[in-house]
Amino acid sequence: MKQILSYMRKAINDYDMIQEGDKIAIALSGGKDSTALLMGLKNLQIFFPNKFDIIFPKEKSEEEELDELFAKHLEDIKKDNHNLDDNDKI
Repeated sequence: MKQILSYMRKAINDYDMIQEGDKIAIALSGGKDSTALLMGLKNLQIFFPNKFDIIFPKEKSEEEELDELFAKHLEDIKKDNHNLDDNDKI
């Protein structure tokens, strides 16, 4: 892990990648790449001079995406049928 941290810190410093107060989003797939990235950044948080947060964006489930599509479809139907209002049932 020390070698990985060394490479990460060098790249972060060389390319000025992390500023004070940054929020770094990590999408965890459970694979070795995202897991190593998380572990490396968590270790860097301990001693890196610029303080930063790690956040985990919530991925929408397939059901949530379908709900959004359905709601959009209903709105489109309402727009096409001017005689409907929010209290009307479709």
